[in-house]
Amino acid sequence: MIDYYVDKLTLSTGEHEVHVAGCPNMPILKNCISLGRHMSCYSAITAAQKFFTKVDGCVNCANDCHSR
Repeated sequence: MIDYYVDKLTLSTGEHEVHVAGCPNMPILKNCISLGRHMSCYSAITAAQKFFTKVDGCVNCANDCHSR
């Protein structure tokens, strides 16, 4: 299982991005919400949708869930 986080700040395209812990594109922790440990980015995206309507996976660390 992997630790996932969602960015509290909105991207210019309107989404909040989901990251794996340690991703070089992840913002500083104070700008993230921990989503806990997940088997895949798909369940992490579902967890992030409890906080934000529009979420997307990071192209680098959660590419399977990246849709933009």
